[in-house]
Amino acid sequence: MPRWSLPEGYSPREWLKVGRISPTWYRRALAVLVTNGAVLYTLYGIGRLDLAFYALTGSMLVLYGHELDLPTRVRKMSGLFVGQAASLVLVCLVAAAHPGVPLLVLVGSVLAATQKLACEKYRVGPPRHVVLAFLDLGVLFAPGVPVSQLPVRWLTFVICGVWACAVVITPALWHSRGGRRPWSPGDPPVEADPQLIGPALRCLLGVAASGYAAELIGVGRPYWAMVTAAAVFVGTRVHHGQRAMQRTVGTLLGVGVFAILDPLAKNSDLALVTLVLITGVVIEVFITANYWLGTVWVTPMALLITSLPGNATANTLIGERLVDTLVGSLIGIAVTLLTDARPHPHTHPHAPA
Repeated sequence: MPRWSLPEGYSPREWLKVGRISPTWYRRALAVLVTNGAVLYTLYGIGRLDLAFYALTGSMLVLYGHELDLPTRVRKMSGLFVGQAASLVLVCLVAAAHPGVPLLVLVGSVLAATQKLACEKYRVGPPRHVVLAFLDLGVLFAPGVPVSQLPVRWLTFVICGVWACAVVITPALWHSRGGRRPWSPGDPPVEADPQLIGPALRCLLGVAASGYAAELIGVGRPYWAMVTAAAVFVGTRVHHGQRAMQRTVGTLLGVGVFAILDPLAKNSDLALVTLVLITGVVIEVFITANYWLGTVWVTPMALLITSLPGNATANTLIGERLVDTLVGSLIGIAVTLLTDARPHPHTHPHAPA
């Protein structure tokens, strides 16, 4: 009787192997700390933490572009800023209309697929479309804000987005004058999938199926399941399985970290903001060693962000987070296997860990 084996390229042991931490982790971590720290502490100081999610939608652009030279960095950061602004306007207007969950899931799925297509086409990242989807879907599923109050939120995004782009671009100015090469945080270069439409359609189908499934089983909001599915659809078919396993393992451990941090965060808004910043820095340390190790800290940071005042998912339960993660991962893998007919997954020497 032939022995059962995993398909070619599938190696769970290798996927969970911890590599060396990038020696330049502190540069990107410092950029994240400076950008988000200035934003969140300012909002705390003026008593407007209800704008935090909109502010982070702009300031999180600081995660992109560090490995690029000056002209490319300016061009891609400008494109990211404009694209994220358009996405934010869309999700705010849709949420303000208070449509039903089925329409929210549809809009969110189309948006996530569009972001994946754009990031792959223009080789944006890492972290590609995942962070964008997390932030935009968070706004989409938040309680709809009246249209009259949207300009303040959009202005908050603009200010924080410009600040983030400035933090990313400024070091490149110094490097270009000194004739130095731009520093890289240890991330692999982004390689576009030559078949762009197929992966985007799979992302759309997987994110939508995850959202509708989460709503059907009645576990919290579809938000977390959709974000998980969007994170699964990165790279090739093998990478989908790899990312699903890494994200699931990281999330299982990460909710344990959140359970420890949550009582501390509830002491005060200042403690909550500080923990968001600390976890954001720790992510940059460990994610260079392996994605699942970074996800151990991505999970509590994401849950802490959604606990900031004014967010819809502040009452997210740990159990719901786990179930939604499993739903998103399993459906993402199922959609990949059912729709990707390539007999052998293509790989490249710079495949992301």
